[in-house]
Amino acid sequence: MDIGRLLRMDDGSPHIARSDDVPALTYLDAEARRELWQRVGLVPTLEWLSRIFADLDLSRMNNSDDDIVLAFLSDVSEPARSQTANVLAQGHAVLHPMPLFLAIKEVIVSADEDGGSAPTSDELLAAFLSLAAEAHEAAMPTAGAGFDQTLAEMTLNRVTQATLLFPEPLEFVSASTEGIWFRGWSDRTAAKTKRDLAAGPAAQWAEITGVKLDDFLSLGWLFYNLWKHEGFTRIDRDFFVRNTVAPKAMEFLIEHCTIPIAELRDQLMMERSENASLWTRYKLQQTPFVRLDDGTLLPIRFQFVVQRIFGDHLYLETEYMLRLKDKTKADHYAEAMRNIFEERVGEVLDRICGYDASGETVLVEEEDMKRSWRANKSKLPKICDFALFRSHGCILVDANMRLLPQPFAEGEATIQLLEQEIEQRFTTTKFQQLLSTVELFTTRGWNKLRTAVTGRTRFVPIVVVPDAGIPSEITMENAVYTRAFELVRKYNDNPNYFRVHVPAILTWRDLLRLDGLAERGVDIFVELKRWRNIDPLGLNGREPLPLPLSEFLDRRHPGSSPISQAEHRRGWDLFEHLRSHVERRAIDATPPPMREFFARQLAEQRSQLPTFDNRHEFIERDGRAVRRSDAEGSAGTTTSVG
Repeated sequence: MDIGRLLRMDDGSPHIARSDDVPALTYLDAEARRELWQRVGLVPTLEWLSRIFADLDLSRMNNSDDDIVLAFLSDVSEPARSQTANVLAQGHAVLHPMPLFLAIKEVIVSADEDGGSAPTSDELLAAFLSLAAEAHEAAMPTAGAGFDQTLAEMTLNRVTQATLLFPEPLEFVSASTEGIWFRGWSDRTAAKTKRDLAAGPAAQWAEITGVKLDDFLSLGWLFYNLWKHEGFTRIDRDFFVRNTVAPKAMEFLIEHCTIPIAELRDQLMMERSENASLWTRYKLQQTPFVRLDDGTLLPIRFQFVVQRIFGDHLYLETEYMLRLKDKTKADHYAEAMRNIFEERVGEVLDRICGYDASGETVLVEEEDMKRSWRANKSKLPKICDFALFRSHGCILVDANMRLLPQPFAEGEATIQLLEQEIEQRFTTTKFQQLLSTVELFTTRGWNKLRTAVTGRTRFVPIVVVPDAGIPSEITMENAVYTRAFELVRKYNDNPNYFRVHVPAILTWRDLLRLDGLAERGVDIFVELKRWRNIDPLGLNGREPLPLPLSEFLDRRHPGSSPISQAEHRRGWDLFEHLRSHVERRAIDATPPPMREFFARQLAEQRSQLPTFDNRHEFIERDGRAVRRSDAEGSAGTTTSVG
């Protein structure tokens, strides 16, 4: 294994800009930064940092982060500005989530709660560069560590950082929100289990929380539009009344998604005194708004707000709340949600089949396999959820709604815990289930549903996990590959030919990337077989190291869409559904004589916005959608667009 490649140390590769990269600015150690923060006000400084973070997060969709950096550098003095701009031009990251996150934690701990001033751009940049230098040093392996220890420490660090740095813009996460919550329970869930639950996931959420899901999600819609289009930095006390937010949704947000500034300061000071990990952040993601004494809310990080309202917390929190009251019902809720995840994976695979006009791509589900192989009442071995066939390729898929345990996200786990996670959750369980299916295909045969298994069939076994599960990261790929390689050795007598590839873990986002490629006509069977065709010597064009699928596909299909049109449409429709919900509440809050007029106004405004079908007729200018024909002329009306 090429440890140097994994480390990506000072070899000219892109990295987060550090103090050494900008000689004009002085390195600020922890004490110097504390003195800096004590001279400035907590609220204006936190508000500025939060806005920078929001701009970076919002730039992910159109890769405009360099514009955010250059705007920030416009207020930096020379020669630091030119030196930093040169660092940016070389491909290094200047404004990066990691030092921003660490700076926010330090500001909350040390800044003057009553102060009204903010640091200068030079001071802020010096703090970012210094924090990046310290984080880089902290991530380095222990001096004198051997190969195994170095790799272990590096893996834990990178897994933790991956969960912080993972981009999850609303444009992506809203599609998952719609796909999970706005449906009924899966047919995979037993009737007796469903009898213990509400009519569907959204109704179950409302039953547990006492809040309509549309009301809560609409808050996220409001926040997103205000931060993206209006340059918002805070939510004042009158916001909820002005925007006719449902009182129960407001109460739930304040109680569950905000934290008083004094309480957060005490928590972070305790973490510091206990020498906690640099990355400790679970509480900040769970309560992404800081609540000031006057009731004003400041987002710690805008993406945390999006994740909190639209992401995995929707399920995690309600399952926890229900478990406190009724363990059996919580078990049924968890089972039903796992079945929905499995069903969603199947829907994507079925969509991939539909792109193949030849009909050669065929999806075989678990029940089909069971019916074929169950010759008597004897119990069958474990079978995976899906087998996707095309020609001589078979992709075996098992869905596993396993989230990454909190200690890994917080940087508190040990390598022993990581090895245990891989062994117990994958190597000895899910991977064995996939290979058990291989055995059944090869020993009992298969020639049904327009598919056949022959001596030429090549199997690619994969487990699909949520995006909040095991991260798609190079050191984790190697950790999994190393432990799974021996499982398939017996199937592969010829060292130059994989009959059964080493099992892999894909995230939900990885699966959607394959969906988008298949929609464009790319043969994903070829892609996956090439991805898993690994040789440490890199002979015959084979990969020398297991790569994250996203990195492999970026190299082979640069600029390809991360999702299919179907997923894009799903997210778009949820956004428009929430727009309608907000409009309806606003109309209902209007005095009766004015409602019809107000409704016509809103309808006229909406008619100027892009739809999913005509969105390509618009371009974005200054954060707003402009009809392309108007933009090319001398004038044009701009309108907000979700």
